[in-house]
Amino acid sequence: GSEMCIRDRTYYRYDEKFHRRNGGLIMSTTQYAFGIDLGTTNSCIAVRTALQPAQVIPLADGEKTLPSCVMYKNGEVIVGRRAYDHRADVDHVVYSSKRDIGSDKTYTVYANGDDKPPVQVTPVDVACEILKRLKHDAELLYGDGFIKDVTITVPAYFTLERRAATLEAAKRAGLNVISLINEPTAAALAYGGGTPEGEKILIYDLGGGTFDATLLNMVHKTCLLYT
Repeated sequence: GSEMCIRDRTYYRYDEKFHRRNGGLIMSTTQYAFGIDLGTTNSCIAVRTALQPAQVIPLADGEKTLPSCVMYKNGEVIVGRRAYDHRADVDHVVYSSKRDIGSDKTYTVYANGDDKPPVQVTPVDVACEILKRLKHDAELLYGDGFIKDVTITVPAYFTLERRAATLEAAKRAGLNVISLINEPTAAALAYGGGTPEGEKILIYDLGGGTFDATLLNMVHKTCLLYT
């Protein structure tokens, strides 16, 4: 399903686990497609290969989702669970900023110490830190600099300004966005492979900050989507 919208990039690399499982005889070319759900409350990164279906990549702490929360404190930028656990500290923590991406809103944080002047961060700044953390943790498995081309899901209602801001955040994080896909559309594509001919299915995306739906219709083995 997702190959309909994701242009896989071919990487030439040595896959140690694959090599070991196959008796050390095979060094292969593998296609990897990486997708990111940059969510309001949680985010994650997944991978799909020519041989395996899509699967979420575990983060450094073993979790499969990352709280979309960033803490700026004493010169450090902390992303994820530790920041989420301090989310009530509004002088240092920004949470659910996806709601504001593409707007002129800024957040005042005491990033360099409580005795230092506060600084302003934007929703794009916050999104960039979340994407950087996802990229960093995934590259612990795949190798530094391995993840460049990605697909990112966004709410169906996102305006051009919101989409442009998402692209800017990804660019700052060192990612090249092949495509922005509406969240319910991505869900429909993932489901569509097993849909019987002529059947219509309404697919909901019950997100932490948005609620969208897509109608899927399979016609002549072609997946038609209506958002």
